[in-house]
Amino acid sequence: MWFLFPSTDRLQAFHRHSIIALLISHTVGTIQRLSSPSHRMVPKRQFNGGGMMMSLTRSHRSCFVGLIEKARFGQLRTLAKRKKFGSMTRYFFPILLMACSTGYAWADEPLPSPETQTVCSISGRFCATADIHAQTTSLRVKSTGELLGVVPGWHRWIFVSDDGETIAIGYEGMNLVPRSVTLAEPIILLYSRNKLVRTVVLGDLFDSIVELTPTMSHYAWGSIQSFNKSNQLVVSLVTGSYFAIPVHTGKLERVHFD
Repeated sequence: MWFLFPSTDRLQAFHRHSIIALLISHTVGTIQRLSSPSHRMVPKRQFNGGGMMMSLTRSHRSCFVGLIEKARFGQLRTLAKRKKFGSMTRYFFPILLMACSTGYAWADEPLPSPETQTVCSISGRFCATADIHAQTTSLRVKSTGELLGVVPGWHRWIFVSDDGETIAIGYEGMNLVPRSVTLAEPIILLYSRNKLVRTVVLGDLFDSIVELTPTMSHYAWGSIQSFNKSNQLVVSLVTGSYFAIPVHTGKLERVHFD
């Protein structure tokens, strides 16, 4: 009767699985509570014992929802293949909780100083270099160095489509916009090599400014993920939604998960 006189190994396994069960239960309960219409979503920070404790807000709920959506659509398949199911459940929820908390903890920090940077497409065949000295962003074939196009100015947030036809320029402040922002604010510029072909404004993504998430001094709107293999520019919003922006129409459409 092992349960009357359990071994040390069994006790450790029992404690380990109990902690995992409590973590999963607490996380799922938190998501359900935050999703309840009666829960008041008020972003705030609390300081306790010299350390910062982030309260779960609408931003965190959106982050949870977004990550879970990505898992549902197969974005975490690689992790599932590499790890056994037990290992994945052991680490997935704690990592998810930490990722959602830290993503907003430092949201108002100053951006890094401008410097020359190179960003490549998902296959690595095409690369764009934002040159801080020349104040240009040039698109080239990586293997040959052939120049395909030049976009004026140095840009912090750049993305290259996998067909080498498009450069996407993200908002200078990245995921944060000032409190004085309007729906007419350009968020994404789409260049077909040398030519500006599409401007995506905040009003293309949101119906109202109140949908944005307040930080300490700005609003968070979301993030540009990347161009996928279907050459869609994938964008995630603080509401938890994912959209794709095709270059030729500029209208939001369903993401083709590769």
